[in-house]
Amino acid sequence: MDHSSLMTSVLIVVIAAGAYLLRDAIRTWLTKGISHRFDQQIETLRADLRAKEEKIATLRQNALSGASKRRESLDKRRQEAVDNLWADVTSLGRLKLASKYMETINFEESAKLVGGNANARRFFETIGKTINLEKMPRIEAAKERPFLSEKAWALYSAYSAILYYAVMQIKTLEIGEDASKLLNHKNIDDLLRAALPHQAVNLEKFGTSFCHFCVDELEQALLKALKDDLEGNKASEEDMQNSAQILRASENIMATLDNTANQS
Repeated sequence: MDHSSLMTSVLIVVIAAGAYLLRDAIRTWLTKGISHRFDQQIETLRADLRAKEEKIATLRQNALSGASKRRESLDKRRQEAVDNLWADVTSLGRLKLASKYMETINFEESAKLVGGNANARRFFETIGKTINLEKMPRIEAAKERPFLSEKAWALYSAYSAILYYAVMQIKTLEIGEDASKLLNHKNIDDLLRAALPHQAVNLEKFGTSFCHFCVDELEQALLKALKDDLEGNKASEEDMQNSAQILRASENIMATLDNTANQS
């Protein structure tokens, strides 16, 4: 073997031996290098996650804050609606006098009488003068409807419908004609059966005029419904169904009253 080959062989052996002896150091170096890069990547990922979590927390807080403010605003508006509706109920209370009159007047018989009896007409004209709709405060309950429960609105509609019904009864008696057929009493019966079902027996016994004895009870039922609105009490399914029936009957009554007024 020549000298060059010998040196090459010796060099290979030395390198191999060095590599063997340094294998642990090389492994440690490589492991640390890889571990360092991995730790950096993990830390970067953690930082990104923390930033996203903070952003989500901020968005959630803003959303909750916004929802809370909207709830507060809506609750305030609902309270205003209850206050405003009750103010209208108080104004409508002036019409309770008409209902009190009709508690003691047989409308059908009176309607037949006034046609040929001037004294009877003057009597009802005198009564009519005590009920001046032109001096009534402006009723703006309709704008409060979106902020009231269906039950409260239905009971208000029933209450006001019966009061206006009483006024129209008196006004038709002032005309001096047989107006008994102008008013559709079935709608009143339907309304009372839906709003105060426990009064159905008395309605059968005393007829449509019994509705005038139920005005105060309807007012108390309305007051309770408004308190439930303020307290956030939810209506039952039965209440929802009854409310729909009450509202339908009330709307029919008001349509009938409008029609009667146009024919008078």
